Amino acid sequence: MSSIPNISLTNFLNEDCKDSRFVLTSPRSLQACKRVGVKPVDLLPRTLSQVMKDIYKHYETQEIYFLPTREHSEPVYETSTDACYAVWEELEKERCDRLELARRERDQIIIENYRNKKNKEQNSNLSLRRGKDDSTKFIRSDSSPNLQTSAGAVNAKPNARSLATRPISTREHRILSPDFSLTGTLMSRKGLVRIPEREKKGINTMLHQSVEEEYAQSLRHYWSSLWEKQRAQTVVDRTKREEIHQKNLASIRSAYELEENMSRRSREMDDRNRRNEKEKRMRESEDRHRAAMERRDRVKRQTLELSRSDRGVKKRLQEHRLRVSELKKQNDKHKLDTCLSESALKSEDNKQEYVLDKKQRAGYRNLVWEARSRLAQLHTRSAAERARELNKYKMEDKMGAAEIRQLTQRDSISSAYKAKREKECLKTFQQQLSLRQQEEGRDEWIQEQENKRREREGVAEVKLRDSLLTRTRSLNEKRRSRAESHQERISQVRENEFEWRRSVARELEGKEQRVSIRDKRRSLEARESKQIADMTELLRDTIKEQSGKKGFNEIVNSTELFHRLGNGPRGYQKNLSYSHLIS
Repeated sequence: MSSIPNISLTNFLNEDCKDSRFVLTSPRSLQACKRVGVKPVDLLPRTLSQVMKDIYKHYETQEIYFLPTREHSEPVYETSTDACYAVWEELEKERCDRLELARRERDQIIIENYRNKKNKEQNSNLSLRRGKDDSTKFIRSDSSPNLQTSAGAVNAKPNARSLATRPISTREHRILSPDFSLTGTLMSRKGLVRIPEREKKGINTMLHQSVEEEYAQSLRHYWSSLWEKQRAQTVVDRTKREEIHQKNLASIRSAYELEENMSRRSREMDDRNRRNEKEKRMRESEDRHRAAMERRDRVKRQTLELSRSDRGVKKRLQEHRLRVSELKKQNDKHKLDTCLSESALKSEDNKQEYVLDKKQRAGYRNLVWEARSRLAQLHTRSAAERARELNKYKMEDKMGAAEIRQLTQRDSISSAYKAKREKECLKTFQQQLSLRQQEEGRDEWIQEQENKRREREGVAEVKLRDSLLTRTRSLNEKRRSRAESHQERISQVRENEFEWRRSVARELEGKEQRVSIRDKRRSLEARESKQIADMTELLRDTIKEQSGKKGFNEIVNSTELFHRLGNGPRGYQKNLSYSHLIS
């Protein structure tokens, strides 16, 4: 149930009824609306917020989809404020046109009512006059030649009198003529009798009061319309600000979601690439490890074979060297024996021994020769074998060296390829590291931008909240001050009206008192003048009667006695003292 009371003639100036959307409607206004074909409710002013609510309701009935937001539970329709404002302007223009037509029709109704009232009064007066003395029954349509008229009847004064046009009443004159003034003379209907000043002033005060009331009403209407316009403008500004804020929030949210999606996709792609590269590196490392193990096993086998062949050659060389050393020892022993034998032969004592020894030496020489020949044969045969073995060993060495060279070339090629691959891996690793650092820096930058944006949003929300609070406080203060100023103006107008009425009443009371005092004074003066006239007549009569009987001193004494008795007038006692005249 609404807290606003029903508006009436007794409470339309109260503070509770200032926000009422209903107006007082007169019967003439209703008749004018009926003639024009307009409902009185359609002539009431509507705010922009009411028009927007009606448009939104129409949209809801037409099932137009809208997008809900996270912050507001109410739906946000896809209608611009400019379109609503254009619709409101068109409706306001049509309302003003209909209101102007209704006002013109009401003025026409007022004029027709006064004209009908005037004609009705004239017809009623004419019917009354006809009822009293119906002179139309003696009027004939044609002239009669037999009618005898006297000479006096021709020149006689006609009985019918032309009635002067009835002057327009003050109220009708005020409605029909815009240049109505209070300074003109007010005339009554019956005769051209002038209205007294007292009634004229009363009428002027009533007219002044009605003009003041109309001015106060127009002032209230002006201020209420101005406040309504300001309220509508504030609502429009608030809606515009809310729309701009919602658009900014939607754009920020969409940009944030787009950035999050792009960053998530880039992270997923980077993770996939890293996994693929890691798997590829693992496969390559496994292949390299397997090839290295195979190469190492092959080299081990070759080295074992070479070591086995070298061991056999060395063993044979050692045996040959041992045989050669033994032969050298035997040769040295033989030389030593020969030397000893020669020294023994030189001696004479041992000649026979020398001969025997010589024989023996000859036999030994033969043996030695045979041994030498055998050794030479052995040596030649061992040298050829050794040459063959050496050639064989050289060929084996050459083949081993070639194999080793080939292996070393393969190792060098594999090492170069390995170095190249290592360089490429290092380069890719550095690139990935730089990309990771860039991603980390980008993530940090995004986080920093997000923090800054949140800080800006927080600061903006705080500022907006503070501005809204300050604006609402200022609006409340303005409304309170306006209400207080409105109440003060109303109270001031009432006080001025009360003071003016009191002053008028005081003036009227003072005027009445002055008039009563003046009437009393005039009545006293008239009474005194009458008494003076009566006394003068009485004195004149007494003087005439007693002029022959009494003397002048007796008349004076009688008048003094008459005054002592208190029968003489006060003005006469003051102004017509015979004692003063005598002195």
